[in-house]
Amino acid sequence: MQHIKAKPEVARKKNSSTRLTPKQLRRLADRMVAATDPAEIDRLKEELERGFYGDPTHA
Repeated sequence: MQHIKAKPEVARKKNSSTRLTPKQLRRLADRMVAATDPAEIDRLKEELERGFYGDPTHA
């Protein structure tokens, strides 16, 4: 039997209802502030909100 390790992004998507730690939220906020691409800023903003509030479908 083979064990496959999931990448952190994949694990986070599977566990999208869980909130992020303050440290993780800070990293996302820093990346959002430093981003120059509007699409990337929007994506990071959504990820930041989901990490702070949790997944609205599981609220």
